[in-house]
Amino acid sequence: MPIPGVIDSSKTAHLNFSASLLVVGGGGAGGDGGGGGGGVNYVSTLTITQLQPISIVVGASGSNSSFGAYTATSGFRYSSTTGGSAGTPGGYAGGTGTSFGGGGGGGAGGVGGFGTGVAINNGYGGNGGIGVTSNITGSTQYYGGGGAGGGTQSQGTDATSVYGGGGGNRSTQQGVVIVSTPNTYLGTPTSTLSYTKSTNGNYYVFTFTGTGTGTVTF
Repeated sequence: MPIPGVIDSSKTAHLNFSASLLVVGGGGAGGDGGGGGGGVNYVSTLTITQLQPISIVVGASGSNSSFGAYTATSGFRYSSTTGGSAGTPGGYAGGTGTSFGGGGGGGAGGVGGFGTGVAINNGYGGNGGIGVTSNITGSTQYYGGGGAGGGTQSQGTDATSVYGGGGGNRSTQQGVVIVSTPNTYLGTPTSTLSYTKSTNGNYYVFTFTGTGTGTVTF
């Protein structure tokens, strides 16, 4: 028989709270053309139920990321001299090119640049398409930028990106899942994937960078 005034720990209420979410797919591989940036899925208001496990995937290079039902697909690898398209959401196309200058990979925020050149001494690779910005961590950063196209004279420029960038002059970037909760959430998430915790004003920011498939419970 329950003792009056004492909470039965086996029947603890599952409390809901609102959070915001950013899911970024891994970037696509680059070569003659640049790799496409990963898709970027931002959810401004997401209801999370404490003590309920949520499936989570952080995509390595060329792999999808997800958090529950929210997915961001990977960027596509280059095809010959054409840059790869970005993943979805976003999904801008890569630029076309020539055998002397490959097109840039598409970004989550814009198309890849065109490669040019008709001879070995004047081939210029296209620039990577722009990613999209988010300040979910407290600083404005780009995600899902396209990679640069190659060129016999000079390569293009990779679009700025911290996660989800396509390959080009830089290595292909992995994806990421970021969850921002009010600082009234005092629990400690448990997850099979590694993460870091930071503070952004009145919010806690949990950044999951351990690639693979797992669960997280808040």
